[in-house]
Amino acid sequence: MSDLFYLDLNSTSPKVAVLIHGLGANSNMWQFQWRELEQAGFRIIVPDMRGFGNTPYSQPNTAASMAADVLALLDELGIPKANIIGLSMGGAIAMQFALNYPERVDKLVLANTAAKFANKFGGALYTALRYALLKIIPRHVGAEMTAKYLFPNPNHGAYRKEFVNEIMQVSEKAFMETIKGLILHNLKKQVHNISAPTLILGSKKDLVTPPFQQKFLEKTIPNSKLVIFENSGHVSAVDNHEEFNRVLLDFLSSL
Repeated sequence: MSDLFYLDLNSTSPKVAVLIHGLGANSNMWQFQWRELEQAGFRIIVPDMRGFGNTPYSQPNTAASMAADVLALLDELGIPKANIIGLSMGGAIAMQFALNYPERVDKLVLANTAAKFANKFGGALYTALRYALLKIIPRHVGAEMTAKYLFPNPNHGAYRKEFVNEIMQVSEKAFMETIKGLILHNLKKQVHNISAPTLILGSKKDLVTPPFQQKFLEKTIPNSKLVIFENSGHVSAVDNHEEFNRVLLDFLSSL
């Protein structure tokens, strides 16, 4: 039985999309996708991973353990196969899920993510700074600094405020231990084994997982397609949701 809190929208549809959130966020991160996916006829499963949102923290989080949590949720709901969609940390979970449980994946979407976050450009510095900052400064200050890094556009104040609200809900222990797990995350020698049709999404202005990381995924995953957004940052499902949704639905609806 799954321990995860989750949203189950349009639950009678046979087409299923699982949306997996990023570090510090929760299921609400995907609010701009719910209506469009529902209108396209998808059942939408949106979990809060352990320690995030409404799910208590009960065991260490790694990409493998979180992928197993998603599997347990699908088993509980009697869903044999789904489209697995993840952003950032959620993309790492989605990759691991596709590698460990290939028979359960219809299509795979990897947004603003990487096979290995701890590269010398982008991800490693950002991840290490988040860990260090939360050790030495008040939590709300660290949340606000992180939000400004994720949403640097001056017009995105509402997105920053929402992210701060989400990160303040996270169990501090879960947040710190999950960051450790992401620093160790490395699937660079395994992603070539992903067999599902895969859409890879990146952003030119992503300071966390720059486009070279998505280009590596496209080069390495056999049946994959890459789209780089011109005018979005790390959380493209939020700050560029209209274009994100159009590309996502085109991919999910294609044969």
